[in-house]
Amino acid sequence: MAVLTMLNQVLVLFLLMAVGYALAKKGVIDKKGSDQMTTLLSYVVLPCAILYSFQMKFLSSMLRNFLIMCVITFGIHVFSILVSTMIFNKKFVPEDQKRCVLRFSSTYSNCGFMGFPLLESLGGEQWTVLWLSL
Repeated sequence: MAVLTMLNQVLVLFLLMAVGYALAKKGVIDKKGSDQMTTLLSYVVLPCAILYSFQMKFLSSMLRNFLIMCVITFGIHVFSILVSTMIFNKKFVPEDQKRCVLRFSSTYSNCGFMGFPLLESLGGEQWTVLWLSL
């Protein structure tokens, strides 16, 4: 059942992306409109989503899960940093600036907006709270 829920959410996200792509191709949304929507999402929608996800009763199990997620996240980041440092070294990427960008983008993902609805549908509010608090 969780797979169907996940597929449904991913389909909805892709449909929304397709609508945005079509609107941009038709010229309905230009660079200025895109920048304005990005600002709206960054400064209004995301903070509201964060505040909304924390509107729940506190349970002691949430604190335990949060601490477990902190340890797991720390381990994943350390692993990602080590692997990206080994892969993007001076031998393979001689330019310092490019190497730094590749290492950073390999370590830190940008899955916030697309991940929230998926987390909410699969794990409920608690998963979203755990994700947002890390």
